[in-house]
Order: sequence, then structure tokens, then C-alpha cells
Amino acid sequence: MTILDSTRIRLSLTFVLVVFVLSGIYIFLQPKPENTLIFLEKEYTFSQAQTQCTKKEAHLPRLGLLIQLARFDMLPHPKTDYWSSLAIYSYAFGWSTRTRLLSFDPHDDTDHVVCVQEK
Repeated sequence: MTILDSTRIRLSLTFVLVVFVLSGIYIFLQPKPENTLIFLEKEYTFSQAQTQCTKKEAHLPRLGLLIQLARFDMLPHPKTDYWSSLAIYSYAFGWSTRTRLLSFDPHDDTDHVVCVQEK
């Protein structure tokens, strides 16, 4: 008996694959972002980044928007990480312009910040 003989396992793998593919389609087929972007020169911790954006009447971008900004080369600091608004416990997701992959950093790490004002 192989491991893929189980119907539950095959259905679970199919579900994960479908979610992965749909997420990729959702992220990469989005139009170019049309928000007002505020780039901060200094690197901040996650909570400092949220505070700085709030002071500018803006917020950290959703992860999908951050990926789109990177996709359209709209992030000015090369070879660094950027914060997104997606946080889990004491870690937050972001985007690495160095590796062009997701980053997952502790809140006390310092990364670059882009704030987003909705139009």
C-alpha cells in the first residue's frame, strides 16, 4: 500500500495544490497598484513601521500589494526586506528585494517601509 492510495491524502494534496495555484493567479494577475505610496528612508521594526504609517494617515500594504509593488519594480531600496501588514504572533511577512521571495521576520527586526494611502 502506497501513501497516495488514501483518498483523504489525495483530496488534501489536491486541495493544497488548488489553493496554491489560485493564490498565484490572484497575486500575479492583479493590475498595477494605483495607491499613493509613501516610502520611508529609514528602516523600522514592525510596530515602529505601523506607527510611522499611521502618522502619515496611511497603513502598511497587504502582502499581495507588496508583491505587486515588487513585481512592477516600484520599491526603491534594492537588496532589503519590506514589511507587509500580515503578522502572525510575533512575526510578520514581507518581501525581500534581494531574493525576490517572501520574508518572515520577527517584529523586532528592522526592515524598510512603504506606507499606502488608499485613493
